[in-house]
Amino acid sequence: MKALIVCTSAAKMGDHDTGLWSEECTGPYYVFKDAGYDVTVCSIGGGDVTIDAGSVNETFKTENDKRMEKDGNVVFKGTSKLADQDVTSYDIVFFSGGHGTCVDFPTDAVGAAVSKAFNAGKVVAAVCHGPMALVNAKTEKGEPIVKGKKIACFTDVEEGQVGLTDKVPFLLEAKMKELGATVEVAEPWNDKAVRDGNLVTGQNPQSSVSVAKLCLQQGKKALIVSTSAAKMGDHDTGLWSEECTGPYYVFKDAGCDVTVCSINGGDITIDAGSVNETFKTENDKRMEKDGNVVFKGTSKLADQDVTSYDIVFFSGGHGTCVDFPTDAVGAAVSKAFAAGKVVAAVCHGPMALVNAKTEKGEPIVKGKKIACFTDVEEGQVGLTEKVPFLLEAKMKELGATVEVADPWTDKAVRDGNLVTGQNPQSSVSVAKLCLQ
Repeated sequence: MKALIVCTSAAKMGDHDTGLWSEECTGPYYVFKDAGYDVTVCSIGGGDVTIDAGSVNETFKTENDKRMEKDGNVVFKGTSKLADQDVTSYDIVFFSGGHGTCVDFPTDAVGAAVSKAFNAGKVVAAVCHGPMALVNAKTEKGEPIVKGKKIACFTDVEEGQVGLTDKVPFLLEAKMKELGATVEVAEPWNDKAVRDGNLVTGQNPQSSVSVAKLCLQQGKKALIVSTSAAKMGDHDTGLWSEECTGPYYVFKDAGCDVTVCSINGGDITIDAGSVNETFKTENDKRMEKDGNVVFKGTSKLADQDVTSYDIVFFSGGHGTCVDFPTDAVGAAVSKAFAAGKVVAAVCHGPMALVNAKTEKGEPIVKGKKIACFTDVEEGQVGLTEKVPFLLEAKMKELGATVEVADPWTDKAVRDGNLVTGQNPQSSVSVAKLCLQ
């Protein structure tokens, strides 16, 4: 696997001394290097890269910058030109920031390089002012590649806070919006990384490592398993929608190939209570706009090779009380777990773990820290007498250490390759933990 990091060659922006913001190269460089990538650093003009002195003073110098200094700063010396690189030969093309990019990134030549990589399906990433490289980049249809995309970039507020609003050629956030992007904004100087397909962007130097890590999610496969039960005794139930839609979009937006299956296959019954006006989430609304297609005509869990996925995620809903705690589901969980795959479950999803065993024949939850729908929450929804057993009590009986938050509070726990969450509110957090 190969990654190309592109740096500015501009040492000045008008009369303002600038260059590369060091962490925006060193952070991604070591993320990629430590992940086993062959990493090349190039620049627009080639030669030695000028580092913005402010980025390596005692206030802003990072551990990655210090590590690079110990390595002799060799990647910054004698770099090749971007124009001499075949960007399609790399899996990731990452544009670092620094105000120097305001000078030499928003050009036709850089835009053409970005377009070539993007249209070839490569991961294109940029952090802070790095999205200056996206300004002139086009899709194969001739539209801005950021049009209709969720992105992050150095914000107009942050530009004002560093006192360079009148020095930059244009405000980057405003330009991205003008080109049709949806710019997601965190508080100034907070880590914010966004992935939309093969485009990965970040807001500021603090986001450099997060953007690089998001780049590495490309190619991962996730399987989301849903209940097929529409009733639990005389109680109408099904899948709790957010416990599938939340993880689905976390994985999808991180570039994963996502499959949704169910126990019996076919169309999935959604618990009506989960999509009423009180409980419907933004993820549910997004799924509705997408036609709810992932809930239709699903394959059976039994027909899936769980070991072919990186993540196997069991969604919840009271329907799981009927068809998750079985020998067949337990065997599927055991197989994925033994193969070192990430096994995840949220709310009642850990019903799938009840009959799952380690290779030594012990419950996979034995000695593990987990979270699940609590006995208190079960009482609050009035179904204590309807469920086959109380899930929290069952997990403890099997030897798990159950970590409990206040009812309806987000609680996600990772212990090795087992990731679990307490309730619907934890769905997204569990999915994000799967990607770490």
